[in-house]
Amino acid sequence: MFPRADLMLGSSGLQFDYLVVGAGGAGGGALGGSTGKGGGGGAGQVKSGKLEFSSGTALAITVGAPGVGQVNDNGAPGGLSALGDVVTALGGGYGAAPLNHGGGGGNGGGGGSTNGGASAGGLGVDFNGAAGGIGHGGGGGGAGGVSPDGTHGGPGVAKTISGSAVTYGVGGGANSATTAGSGGDGAVHSDTVGDDRAGASGIRGVVIIRYAGTARATGGVITTVAGDTVHTFTASGVFTVL
Repeated sequence: MFPRADLMLGSSGLQFDYLVVGAGGAGGGALGGSTGKGGGGGAGQVKSGKLEFSSGTALAITVGAPGVGQVNDNGAPGGLSALGDVVTALGGGYGAAPLNHGGGGGNGGGGGSTNGGASAGGLGVDFNGAAGGIGHGGGGGGAGGVSPDGTHGGPGVAKTISGSAVTYGVGGGANSATTAGSGGDGAVHSDTVGDDRAGASGIRGVVIIRYAGTARATGGVITTVAGDTVHTFTASGVFTVL
């Protein structure tokens, strides 16, 4: 069992900033020659803040796997990312195949298109996915908001913990929308019979930890930015305070 932050606080501990991003859900797939279109995948949650742990503390780092797109089916949801048992960022919901509803998650996936109404977007803990309608799928919810127009993915949030401004948690777009992000694009239906289309896969989660001075911990890829030490996890591992 890995220790909780509220049990490890102390003046001799290592204080650090963290960013935990859940993986994106995949967009919905469509069958070639079909009139239906898939919805965009939802973005994973983006969580940031400060923590402090004492020497010898080991934290399990979980990096969420991206949802994988499927042909003529809902996409798969994104996996959660976590920093020990202290911070958890849920993965994004799946984008729906035609006529289906979007999947729930950290941010909801977009609904598929219908012939006579709207297929609901998935419910998100932070933001919902947009509904699909006649001739278009719905955009996936982003970590910074819902789809601005019903088809493009919702906006992400910019963070500078890596040393430069990076936008995380952009929702996946539907139809021919070009705004791709942590949810990946929803599938574009094909006018060519037999040309099946899978929804685009989501983007893998990430965990980043940054603190002042030289390295005082192990785990992840360690770099130096403006005198600070940065640990970047693109795969699951362990962060250990020395």
